[in-house]
Amino acid sequence: MANPTSTTGLSPEDLEDIRREKATEAFSSLPEPKPHSWGICLGGDAPAVIGGQFMMFLWWDARHQMIATLREHLVPWFLPLCGFDMEAAEADTATLLDAFAEHGDAERLRADLGSRLVGHVRIDWIGPLAALATGDTAFARDIRADFRAEDDGLTGIADADLPTFARFLGEWTQGG
Repeated sequence: MANPTSTTGLSPEDLEDIRREKATEAFSSLPEPKPHSWGICLGGDAPAVIGGQFMMFLWWDARHQMIATLREHLVPWFLPLCGFDMEAAEADTATLLDAFAEHGDAERLRADLGSRLVGHVRIDWIGPLAALATGDTAFARDIRADFRAEDDGLTGIADADLPTFARFLGEWTQGG
């Protein structure tokens, strides 16, 4: 990537701040989940002085929207504060997202992104809401068990209960 200071007059640090602000804006304006939504659950174990542990679901109306937003904003949102090689991380993330756009293996993307961004952000889950509601991963089963509070999470969530389940996910991550 060319040195942006020469064309904008801004320092690299200023540009990182601007990109982080744009990423925060992009992630804070996402829609509420719907039955067809695609999402990602991110987490981290930051020191208490900068906010401590966090977990959040982010949702998009379509898979291609999720890919585009993550491609542009995932790395600037998390990594400027970490002294990380942003150009390399963005290139690696773009390559992983491009492969996902072709093969569609959400679990592989989760594992690959998690390996690339380890120590900066944790990728707990990626996929459509329906996969979380009915999928057979330990993560999906644990969330369903918490949602129902009285079972083991093996049974999927009925379509009629998806709006309630989606609201629960927002509450669940606040305590996550």
